[in-house]
Amino acid sequence: MSPASPTGDGFYPAGQLLSFSASADSGPGWEFGGWTYDLTGTASPATLTANGETLVFANFNIAASPLTLSAIKPTTIKAGAKSVVVTLTGTGFAPGCRVSAIAQYRTVTYVNSTTLRITLAPADLATPGAFQIFVENFPSGWHGCAVFGYQTFLVAGKGAPAATPLFSPKAGSYSGTQHVMISDAIPGSIIYYTTDGSIPTTASAQYSTPIPVSSTETLRADATAPGYLRSAEATAKYTITK
Repeated sequence: MSPASPTGDGFYPAGQLLSFSASADSGPGWEFGGWTYDLTGTASPATLTANGETLVFANFNIAASPLTLSAIKPTTIKAGAKSVVVTLTGTGFAPGCRVSAIAQYRTVTYVNSTTLRITLAPADLATPGAFQIFVENFPSGWHGCAVFGYQTFLVAGKGAPAATPLFSPKAGSYSGTQHVMISDAIPGSIIYYTTDGSIPTTASAQYSTPIPVSSTETLRADATAPGYLRSAEATAKYTITK
């Protein structure tokens, strides 16, 4: 980056034009893949005017664009499946991409610079749980770090039930309207509830904000979460006296 900070601490006068340059060290196969964050594109040098805090990343890859893994499809499959082909979508893919899952490199089908495919075997899908799928790039003959991107793959199945929802305030008799909150101990859980005493299903209302209870009624709720069975049902009867 030039010019150097006049105070030696990374601060510049407002309006200062900064120039950023990037090139790969000598070695086998690395390329400058482009800028991200407050600079974009692949021009080097590239300029940026200092008018606030800035963040500039120079990306290197074995292709002329940053390596990213933005999505996988499918993201979830039920435990016990025979096998599944997973499509990986991102940027900066190359025929030499490596893909790993559960600490094993997999056979990769290179489709194009934004699409790869791998096959997960029955052994990968036997047990409910989650694992990361990594895409890695590094040149042949390189012994340093790779560049990589990753996404989470979920094997769903008959695991433990999700936590039973909790009501606050608790069931009981109150002298005025109550705004009832429903919570669940498992992050990412979805809570379904009813206010007419019927059994909640996935077609019932999803809890998002406190429920006003202004007359006597019974709330029923249960929860679902990725990798868990449906929770036990919770019931709370509120008697409102006026």
